[in-house]
Amino acid sequence: MKKTRLFILIPGVFALIAMSSCKKDNSQDLGKISISQSDLDKVTNHIYDTTGGFFSHGAPTGVSPDSTIRMIYSSETNLKSIPVGTIIAKRTFHRGPDGKKTDEMYGTFVVVKQNSGYNAAGGDLEYINIPYDASNDYSAHPNGILPADGATRGKLETCMGCHSGAGGNDFIFSND
Repeated sequence: MKKTRLFILIPGVFALIAMSSCKKDNSQDLGKISISQSDLDKVTNHIYDTTGGFFSHGAPTGVSPDSTIRMIYSSETNLKSIPVGTIIAKRTFHRGPDGKKTDEMYGTFVVVKQNSGYNAAGGDLEYINIPYDASNDYSAHPNGILPADGATRGKLETCMGCHSGAGGNDFIFSND
């Protein structure tokens, strides 16, 4: 991710802070980190795959939790901590009778770590639900097309309900 530099002058102190290329969008939420389609397209660092388990809100109608393969990608290589601006994408596919991933994609679920105070009840995460779109070129946009803020993006109660059950205090599930 391209880095920009912000210089802050404090009486007697000069500090240099490196910030990611994600931009602040003050139009809807003060201090919100706004990601672009380009930012989402770059989330290709494969973290791990998972199957089964709890898969509730946002699951396609009639889809069993055990019938999916979820491939997890991140903008970061080390998720021991989740810095502001981190993007995590969970691509969800149908699992075939042989237990392997098929090409049938259900959609992508994305979280973006926002600044402290953005969504305290939801781990300061922005939640994004991106349904599968047959017209999308997944080689160019592997995580789907980023929706505008609204019903499928933001402080989504259905996502927070599930993520509040994650261990620790970051609202992120892991395979550790």
